[in-house]
Amino acid sequence: MLQDAIKYLEYLENVCGLSVSIHTPTANADPVIDSMAPYNIHRSPFCLSVKESVHRHRQCLAHQQQVRKKCTEPVFCVTCPFGVGEYIVPICREEALLGYLAVSTQEREQTVRTLLRPLAAMLSLVLEPSPHGENNDLYQHILAVIHGNLDKKLTIEQVAQQCYCSASMVSHLFKSRSGTTVNRYITEQKMRKAKQLLEQGRGISETAQLCGYEDANYFISVFKRRFGLPPMRYQKSSR
Repeated sequence: MLQDAIKYLEYLENVCGLSVSIHTPTANADPVIDSMAPYNIHRSPFCLSVKESVHRHRQCLAHQQQVRKKCTEPVFCVTCPFGVGEYIVPICREEALLGYLAVSTQEREQTVRTLLRPLAAMLSLVLEPSPHGENNDLYQHILAVIHGNLDKKLTIEQVAQQCYCSASMVSHLFKSRSGTTVNRYITEQKMRKAKQLLEQGRGISETAQLCGYEDANYFISVFKRRFGLPPMRYQKSSR
């Protein structure tokens, strides 16, 4: 069911043009929570830039707390502290709130309701309540820093510096929450971004630079190791 939910998320983004974020601060998708990590934050450039500031990121988290308190309606609209409007769709099992979906779009409420309710239903079957306390704030900040800097050469020390904590704390928390290492996750997200850029027709060197690789040859080797074929061949096959 989790893989079905991920495929549906990709369908919403690639076909419907809806970039949906999943907010589950009191939920855990246990053994494969790392599969959901890319969708645990707003991925628009504006939102990612906002979250690079600890103070503004805390404002976002406080806003999310307020949103959860309002999750008694099937679909409703809110505006974040920085002026971004979004539709909210709660994820519930019976009467328990497991989290919510958020999406900024010009689509009508009925369209959002129709498209997102199946996703909420799927996620309600895989998410389990599991409190994480204050560490969730740091975990979300780590995700925001990573996704906001995929175009740079990013190390765990740099992530830790932007999160105002030690590299060992980032490493331990991220592994315990996601099931994977920070470096492996960064590489996976860079490769995911590379695929999207290649599908858009971007050149190999440009794609490498936009994914934070100064050496295009090294980028090619990483891409081939991850997907089993070089970027140019992947690009031709995706047309």
